[in-house]
Amino acid sequence: MRYADTGSLIQAGTSSDTQSMPVVRVAQSDLLRLRMPVPENDVPYIHVGGEVQITVNATGRTFTGKIVRFSRAMDTNTRTMLTEVDVPNPDLVLSPGMYAETKIQLQQKDDTLVLPAEAVVQNGDHAYVLVVDSMNHVEKHTVTLGIETANQTEILSGLRDGERVIAAGQAEYQSGEVVTPHAAFIPTTVQEVSE
Repeated sequence: MRYADTGSLIQAGTSSDTQSMPVVRVAQSDLLRLRMPVPENDVPYIHVGGEVQITVNATGRTFTGKIVRFSRAMDTNTRTMLTEVDVPNPDLVLSPGMYAETKIQLQQKDDTLVLPAEAVVQNGDHAYVLVVDSMNHVEKHTVTLGIETANQTEILSGLRDGERVIAAGQAEYQSGEVVTPHAAFIPTTVQEVSE
């Protein structure tokens, strides 16, 4: 940007006048810096070099950036930590000021038992699932939960891989009731956990 036209009086750069505007502003556009707030609960998982997936709807593309620094201090109003991500932009598709959505993989666990969130019933501090045994009887199993996302819940204990779980409408069933189960796809691993 330039802030002067031909023939305009331009003040010296050493002027103490704080209202002066620069004549030229230079920006590096092949590498952009994204500043984003990270919620307090996710701060322990943030580290320099961590990958961030950045989706910019205006371009219809997703870019990969790297965390280069973070403030190590919480904003007391929002309970978030400012984190900076460098985003390579070699073809200059991105422009400063564009809106972006980010996805950070906080943890990855392999061979983890995961259920749809609606399959887990939470009652205060306790959680349980309804299991259908080999004789098609309903059983209530208390479970210990791990990582939870909007639509998936990790099961740490209380359920074995391969057991049949009632995925919805648990209020309609009682322990010991005989049911006719129907198979449904249930993911068995946590793919990613993001913010």
